[in-house]
Amino acid sequence: MASKGNGSNPILAAYFILVALVVAGVTIFALLYSGQGAAALNNASAAFNEAVQEERGLDIQTTPAPTPTPVPVSLAGRIIPYYDTGIWGYKNTAGQIVIQPAFTEAYEFENGVAFAKKDGVFGLLSVNDVWLVEPVWTSVQPFSDDYAAVEKDGKWGYIDRSGKTVIDYTFREAGSFHCGRAAVRSGSAFGYIDIFGNMAVSAKWRKAGDFAEDLAFATSNEYEKDRHYIIDKVGEKVATLGSTIQGTVFSEGFAVVVERGSTYYYLNSVGQSAYKQTFRDARAFSEGLAAVQNEDGWGFINTLGSFEIPAQYAQVQDFSDGYAAVLDKASGKWGYIDQKGEGKIEALYDSAEPFQEGFAIVSIGSEFYLLDQKGESKLFYTK
Repeated sequence: MASKGNGSNPILAAYFILVALVVAGVTIFALLYSGQGAAALNNASAAFNEAVQEERGLDIQTTPAPTPTPVPVSLAGRIIPYYDTGIWGYKNTAGQIVIQPAFTEAYEFENGVAFAKKDGVFGLLSVNDVWLVEPVWTSVQPFSDDYAAVEKDGKWGYIDRSGKTVIDYTFREAGSFHCGRAAVRSGSAFGYIDIFGNMAVSAKWRKAGDFAEDLAFATSNEYEKDRHYIIDKVGEKVATLGSTIQGTVFSEGFAVVVERGSTYYYLNSVGQSAYKQTFRDARAFSEGLAAVQNEDGWGFINTLGSFEIPAQYAQVQDFSDGYAAVLDKASGKWGYIDQKGEGKIEALYDSAEPFQEGFAIVSIGSEFYLLDQKGESKLFYTK
């Protein structure tokens, strides 16, 4: 029988080796995730990633800039023509370009459409810079009562705001619609048509003014002598005026007439003189006041015929949005007053247009500004 030697039992030796490996693993884990161990591991990982990025030619320090969001162009409020190196485009009241300059003439937008001229003829433009009607008209008149008179091939007709022809091109002359009537001429005399193109007042007038408040001034050639009348919408004579009197248009119940080309006064709706005084010049009522001129200059009267704002200005414009532009005698500059005659915007400008929707176009030299009713302005264009 063989005797036992001094060598280790193989199973027992394997057991001790396994225990040693476990202890070593635990020790290494503890070193790496305690104290500096975790940091060292993270640093090593970061260094590895940086090396990979550099290898790929990427700069990990650079953060791509976000794509700027375009500022939306507002189509609210007025869309106004502006001038740029010989041609016209359109801006809104924020100064944003709505339509790039491309036109030799441009009307202001109204209800989303505007007439603009290109290559010598007018077309009808939408606010989205799309032609509703390509340029074809030699002459146009502004929209009124939602119709506009347009001329093509020497004849006048009428379109609506979509550009559709609503009354054919049959007239030698054509006026704007007011109160559902428009003065037109096919032969030697004027008459008035309705919105369907039918003759509402027979063509027998040498001159025919626009209707307003259902009345118009018209001139006939009766007895080979000019006779002036106030007529209604069917052509009936409301009042007969002297042969030396010519009328303009009714507004707020009154109309300016001029006698012998030099004396101005007001008539009421039945053709009677409204006030005792006469003027060197006078204009229609607007917002309850009318601009008149006497020996002292221009001022404003109320509907009773009394001066609400004394005659003291070199020139004035009608009231609009509660303000009127007035030309100061001393400085020769335009400013604005309110309906009490109080100065609201200093007289600084070489020209001044009426306010519409809170804004007016004014100029100093060749620079044109958009002005608000607080007197704040910003450069709109240079001409």
